[in-house]
Amino acid sequence: MNIPVEREAAIVLGAPVGRNVQRIKQMLMDAVNQHDRFFQLLLHEQMPMQEANLILTSSGVPRMGYLIRCMRPSWILEAAEAFDAKISSTFIKKVELPSNLPDLAIEQISWPVSKGGWSLRRSAALRHFAYVSSVALAAPMINKNYLPLSVPFAAEIAVSRTRAACAIQSKDLVLLPKPGDEFIQYFTTNAAHAVNLQNALTASYESKHIAWRLQQPDVSELAESRIKTMSATWAGGWVNAIPYEWALRLHNFAYKIASYIRLGVLNFGFVDTPGICGCGEPLAGLHWLSCVKFGGQMITRRHNDIVKVIVRHLRMIHAPTVFELAHRDLKEPRKAFIPDIETIIQGDRYFLDPTVRNPLLPSNGGDVEACDLKACDDKIKRYRDLANGKKGYIVPWFLSPFGSWGHAATEFVKLICKANDPEMTGVSTDELRYSLCAGVAVALQRGNARAYTACVTAGLAAEAGPVFYVNVPDNQRPISYDVDADD
Repeated sequence: MNIPVEREAAIVLGAPVGRNVQRIKQMLMDAVNQHDRFFQLLLHEQMPMQEANLILTSSGVPRMGYLIRCMRPSWILEAAEAFDAKISSTFIKKVELPSNLPDLAIEQISWPVSKGGWSLRRSAALRHFAYVSSVALAAPMINKNYLPLSVPFAAEIAVSRTRAACAIQSKDLVLLPKPGDEFIQYFTTNAAHAVNLQNALTASYESKHIAWRLQQPDVSELAESRIKTMSATWAGGWVNAIPYEWALRLHNFAYKIASYIRLGVLNFGFVDTPGICGCGEPLAGLHWLSCVKFGGQMITRRHNDIVKVIVRHLRMIHAPTVFELAHRDLKEPRKAFIPDIETIIQGDRYFLDPTVRNPLLPSNGGDVEACDLKACDDKIKRYRDLANGKKGYIVPWFLSPFGSWGHAATEFVKLICKANDPEMTGVSTDELRYSLCAGVAVALQRGNARAYTACVTAGLAAEAGPVFYVNVPDNQRPISYDVDADD
């Protein structure tokens, strides 16, 4: 019947099986290279950055997950490293990051979103966790049908167990059997311990590794504070936001600015970018996030967009709500001591006042918690008399420009969700929570990009002096950026 006989190695159920180790390794490399078309399509100019990186996280990284659970870690190392390099290079090219990206930034890309990264995890680093977890889950079947184990198989299990134990936190060593214990017998008796074992081992490793990495000499105190700031509540909300509506969409320019800030790459390197803001301060840092002179109107717009998102969701649950948007009209200053939002939920009156403050500035305390406390104290002092007079509660809605939320804001979101009646509003509680938190996160990053654009424009104008466009072709005029326009 012309059926070939393979005596070295073959693909069985999606993974190489055989006795020729070199042939198996080559087949693993071939499997990695089969995904090149996928990575090329993500780099297509018509594929937005936001969608591309969501697909890369949810559909790219898992492509190696099956193989690292099936193959011996010592065999798959080379292929896993090659796959990780493709993931990393695709992200860097898509977001247009500089070629001389610091080692910390490159590594940060692979960290969990909750720790300041994009969850583009490295398969090579997780292969031992995946392998022992897979064997643990199959232990009852192995114990029933495949004992005694071959010497190479038993040795691979022992090595992977040791490597995994060395990489995780000491408090999590209870997840694995003690050295010398029979691995297969342990998980046959304790089958429930194998469920979600890989997730538990990975989380323990990441917490230990990130804490160690932040203590290395090449990590400055400012970089450590920045990463800790992005590990706070909902700091990665915009990274995970799925753009199923306009309010959750970040166009390429805004996504690029947000990514640079998250990675601590402060030299954006755009064409014609001046070194100095129009107010005289250097643009290389994060001055533009709080430039009152030229970024002020855009910072105010950022604030107003956040207010609109909150108000929309309060009205979604039919909470009586009134609001007043801030403005920068110096001739008609805004009325003093009036909060942005006043609402009534389940009979209680609340005064909400969103504020965006950079926690890395010494004047704001130097870290997220101190900045949150300072913002709360300021708002409570400002609106105490009003709240007492109307018998209401003050809710300081603190946000950092890096995306993290204050305690009062996160607690109030829980109150909004608790007050939601899905049968009346037509919106599930989970959908409401996601839409509100992701909407605020996206509005915040859009506002950051607008503030940067305003300061860049002012800096260019200051460098060039007065310009009169008389018979000047459009293609010779300075570049301008619009974070709301389709790229």
